[in-house]
Amino acid sequence: METTPELVGVKELAQRYGLSKDTARSLLLLLPHVKAGRSGRGERILGRPTDFEQLITKATHDQCDLQVLIQQHTPDSMRTWLYPGATA
Repeated sequence: METTPELVGVKELAQRYGLSKDTARSLLLLLPHVKAGRSGRGERILGRPTDFEQLITKATHDQCDLQVLIQQHTPDSMRTWLYPGATA
């Protein structure tokens, strides 16, 4: 049985994890994501919920403030923090 990778948007992630849309969007931009639609005309940012879940789980385990993570990380440094030892 094949599975199709699920992509979800900012609104869905915010609802799923009880975050503001701004926080969910900022975190999603630090993770692997795609942009769908035209810029300025309803562009949507989509990401895999498994990546977001990994981030939330690690932040909870390490007792990190999500706002601090947003301010301190770039997409590259977030990848290193989430997946230590992984290569690009």
